[in-house]
Amino acid sequence: MTDTHMAIRLQPMTDDEYNTWSEVMWEEYARDRAKAGNTPLEEERAEASRQQADLLPNGLHTDHHFFWTVVDASDTQAGDVGKLWVFHNVAKQQAFIYDIEMNPEQRGKGYGRATLAALEDQMRTRGITRICLNVFGYNAVARHLYENVGYQEVAIFMQKDI
Repeated sequence: MTDTHMAIRLQPMTDDEYNTWSEVMWEEYARDRAKAGNTPLEEERAEASRQQADLLPNGLHTDHHFFWTVVDASDTQAGDVGKLWVFHNVAKQQAFIYDIEMNPEQRGKGYGRATLAALEDQMRTRGITRICLNVFGYNAVARHLYENVGYQEVAIFMQKDI
């Protein structure tokens, strides 16, 4: 189901956009991991740094990784409304969303749904038949969005603090 009133464009990130986004995204990722796992933030920052080095040895220019700025194509005054990072697993012909985030002031306006629809269009042209992602269990808003556009849970990791 696509929001037919929302016209967005996935614009490749510039080096400056990538550098600004990357710094914030990895810090937020470390904070999310700390919150979800009740672990020390410094420990999660170290893990995020390790993952960044493993996943993106060439940063923005790492093969098979796509970094987009989400732009409202119908409102030139809106500027960018979010960011999207996707990995294309060529061997499996599937994509993995590492990060999708709409700017806080743009949330709840349909940009997330439109971005996912635009991503599907982009990936279909590359022969991709599946898009995967992980979402933190406490992120009910994101989980609701993904479920509403057809994503299905395939594994559930559970824990109990004692």
